[in-house]
Amino acid sequence: MSVWSCEKFNDKLAMMRDALNSYEQSEFKGQAPQDEDPFQVEAEPILLGQCFYMLEGLAYQMDNPRTIPIAATNNDICGELVMNVVPCDENGGEELDEDQLTDDPKDLLNQTLDFKV
Repeated sequence: MSVWSCEKFNDKLAMMRDALNSYEQSEFKGQAPQDEDPFQVEAEPILLGQCFYMLEGLAYQMDNPRTIPIAATNNDICGELVMNVVPCDENGGEELDEDQLTDDPKDLLNQTLDFKV
């Protein structure tokens, strides 16, 4: 599915007219190059919805499993995202040593932190 702005539609319409004129005036009836094909549509990202995950627990190196509602662009809830962000070591191991844990998030400043999503 594609959603075109009026400007893009007018550009594609002009390309279609040019392609038709070229086809009618030419003896070549083969496939048009992709960059000249008005029906070739490049996939473009479309915002369908969004959700927000609070990162506050990461300062205390706690995993934070959540089920987060996904809000569509019209603010209707259209689904949910189940996710977790888990602190880990640089190799991906989830068992952290006691010396890696802290009670004060300020102790983590200027340190590398690793997480799995």
